[in-house]
Amino acid sequence: MKIETLKIFCDIIRFNSFSKGATENNITQSMASQAINRLEKHFQTTLIDRSHRPWQITPEGELCYEQSQELLKLYTKLENKLRLLHKKHTTTVRIATIYSAGLVYMRPLIDAYKTNNSNTKTQVEYFHPNEVYSAISENKTDIGIVSSSKGNYRDIEFIPWLEEEMVVAVAPDHPFAKQQKISVKDLQKSALINFDPELSIRRSIRKYFKLHNLQVKTEMHFDNVESIKRAVEISTGFALLPKPCLKREIKSGTLVIIPVQERTFNRELFIIHRKTKQLLPSVKQLINLMQQMQKQDF
Repeated sequence: MKIETLKIFCDIIRFNSFSKGATENNITQSMASQAINRLEKHFQTTLIDRSHRPWQITPEGELCYEQSQELLKLYTKLENKLRLLHKKHTTTVRIATIYSAGLVYMRPLIDAYKTNNSNTKTQVEYFHPNEVYSAISENKTDIGIVSSSKGNYRDIEFIPWLEEEMVVAVAPDHPFAKQQKISVKDLQKSALINFDPELSIRRSIRKYFKLHNLQVKTEMHFDNVESIKRAVEISTGFALLPKPCLKREIKSGTLVIIPVQERTFNRELFIIHRKTKQLLPSVKQLINLMQQMQKQDF
């Protein structure tokens, strides 16, 4: 016997109607009648006397109705207590990430995390790098993912996470695409689709060009990897981008990676959090998982 059957019985008695009791439980009148038959079979007694018009509740039915109401109240109370207990033990881990890292790594990371943390919710927000730092400093998020370790944020802890190889990306019809390999000097022959000047990755690119004494013209610049990729697809320029961010475009053939004889450089990703914040166990577990996962896991 199911608790739902007792509820159907009580609703029929309460409304003094099979049809209204059925409607209350979102079933047909026939299904409600069958539920009463099962209940009477279970207790081996008649609860509702259908030989009269209108039908009448029997003394056994009166007793069943009275006790069933108490059972249903206890059951509802139990449900509410369990729900509150579950809510108490359910936490939310908040993550603020730069767009490029979030689009590549968040889905597999969250899937892996939820395998052993089913009661923990995750909230991922995508921000401009400066907004990630602000979210951490203002305690609006638990951890952040950025691509540089800024020295002027003394209240933030930086944990090295992943290193991404920076590669030359061009459209399939770009002159570089016809070559198996280019020299770093060849980059001066094409315009660069670059990052915005205030971003740290732009400074890393500038440093790389200076190391090789290159004079490369910036044709246009954007504040995120996705916009740069779209611009490269329709332009005659090239971009230096993190290799993991190009998986989809390489697979679809909209962009091509051109090997460079000289070594490029890596973009380093960091996990950040406030130094003075007491991290919840659920947040520590996520950070540990992130440190365990390698690039091949994504």
